[in-house]
Amino acid sequence: MDIPFLENMFSSLTKAGLLFFLFLYIVFAFLVLRQVNLMTKTLQVGLEAVIRSVAILHFLISIVIFVYAFLML
Repeated sequence: MDIPFLENMFSSLTKAGLLFFLFLYIVFAFLVLRQVNLMTKTLQVGLEAVIRSVAILHFLISIVIFVYAFLML
């Protein structure tokens, strides 16, 4: 086996693994968003709009990071 082939294979596997884990992070951010929505419907503390905005921002940033990584890798 030649070294460039192994380097290319390792690089491809690393990129695929990174994209996979970034996708899992998007799923996690979506679940956090759902939990925040359920929580703000259940509890009335006066900060529902701020908490929901932070959760939405977190979800959107995770999507932007995934798209950026997909385009750059």
